Amino acid sequence: MLTLDRASYGADRAILLPDQIERFPDLSLVVSDASGVLGFALASARTGQTIIGPVVASEAATAITLTAALLARTDGAIRCDSLGVAHGHRAVYHQELEEQGFAVLNPIPLMVYGPERARTPFAIPHHLFAAQSATAG
Repeated sequence: MLTLDRASYGADRAILLPDQIERFPDLSLVVSDASGVLGFALASARTGQTIIGPVVASEAATAITLTAALLARTDGAIRCDSLGVAHGHRAVYHQELEEQGFAVLNPIPLMVYGPERARTPFAIPHHLFAAQSATAG
């Protein structure tokens, strides 16, 4: 999972993600096959709401399946910090969220520093579907 996350996100979150899994094990899902981890989705319970993210997957269908499984485990207010539809693969994910009743409240501003990061702020951006939170990445 950490290998897929690092390759997709472009940074080492080996301290952050295991902590979230330990605190919210019932809201931590991984899909794998013989080749390795295909995707994962984590969520956290906060006062009055569940926050879905990060969602990292090799394809939109996996991200949708993982998110749907998290939705089935939660009730009450749910927030998902979807990374938007800037890349075509996210359009399918974003549309699925809307079909499940999610509404866009405000777009997440994505800002980068330096010309080398301006085009691709993440290592493999098409694997990232939802941020951990708008403030945590």
